Amino acid sequence: MESDTDQLSHQSLRSALKAERWLKRKELELYLGVSYPTIWKWVRASKFPAATDLNGMPRWSLKAVDAWLEAQPQRAAKAPALSSSSKTKS
Repeated sequence: MESDTDQLSHQSLRSALKAERWLKRKELELYLGVSYPTIWKWVRASKFPAATDLNGMPRWSLKAVDAWLEAQPQRAAKAPALSSSSKTKS
């Protein structure tokens, strides 16, 4: 039989899980714009948050993923290359 503390902890966990947005693998791939092998390499190298097991299925916390994205250094965007027809002649 569960004690009141166990029941409270279970209810708190359930509430937290419901409030948190969890991404499936395909959702994560689309969200980041990279393939799962890339994500797996990052996780193995401790460069990306590991999945949490929710009922036997890997899920990633959207909060953790967004925090990771915010912590990444920003790279300057490359200017588009000029085509030969748009270059000015001197």
